[in-house]
Amino acid sequence: MKNSSKAKTLVLDANVWIYGLLGTSRDAMDLISRCLKGECKVVVNSYVVAEVTRVLKRVAIEIRRDPLELERSFWRILNSDNVVKDFIHPITDDLINMMRRRPEILMIAQILEIEPKDVPYLILAFKCDVPVVTTDERSLARKRKRIKELIGVEVLTLKEIVW
Repeated sequence: MKNSSKAKTLVLDANVWIYGLLGTSRDAMDLISRCLKGECKVVVNSYVVAEVTRVLKRVAIEIRRDPLELERSFWRILNSDNVVKDFIHPITDDLINMMRRRPEILMIAQILEIEPKDVPYLILAFKCDVPVVTTDERSLARKRKRIKELIGVEVLTLKEIVW
């Protein structure tokens, strides 16, 4: 799934989705809006969806918003033509813990010097040959050079997306 068409194809980390859905980041909202307009495509898998829905539920309760409303908004976006779904596993909370404990995930995290929670995003980006967009300056963005050298995946922050 090389970025050969006019529309960029990206993998968004959970925080990009969360900030965009909650409206707490103009850049995240803009990126999701561009996806809905067809200016870019986004690839998701079971892990991404499970992580985003889990965080949405938790945050919605903290900020006193309806978790089902936020989850429905997320699914409306996911069902757009510009979201490529790569679902292999059922979408469950157990999937998140299972993925983060897998030996190969732990090994990749150790080699790349990142948190295991970020590895599934890199695997999806590697599989689809597309960049990962993150808000996380502490982990993925900080290790972007190492990630690019070792596995060839480009890591971008929201501010670095150029249209």
